[in-house]
Amino acid sequence: MRFFVRTLLIAVLAIAFQLGFGWPWWSVVIAGVIGGLLINGLGIGAFMSGFIAMVAVWGIWAYQIDTTTESILTTKVADIIGVGNPLIIILLTAIVGGLAGGMGALSGWSIGKLRKEKPRSGYYQG
Repeated sequence: MRFFVRTLLIAVLAIAFQLGFGWPWWSVVIAGVIGGLLINGLGIGAFMSGFIAMVAVWGIWAYQIDTTTESILTTKVADIIGVGNPLIIILLTAIVGGLAGGMGALSGWSIGKLRKEKPRSGYYQG
């Protein structure tokens, strides 16, 4: 349940930051940090929730832009890169967004873990 809530929170925050506030692409990292910081769990779960949320958001957004513009830009970029199929460009866009969101969520999880961790006793503290 925490995984689903964290994933939904990151997706909603990323949409709000990018479409609502007009923030740049790296705002997905901020959304991931907030999601990873607020909802605790395992580190791999934090990364995967950020990754899945951003793959979904950026994938749908890139596909919607692609269909609206009748694939003009994605076809040209696909030809320049040499992949041929414009859908591969949309997939690569979604993966880049997923990696940014996943790393942000993992960073937020790590910050939360550092904040909650108590210092160990029994070793020299100088």
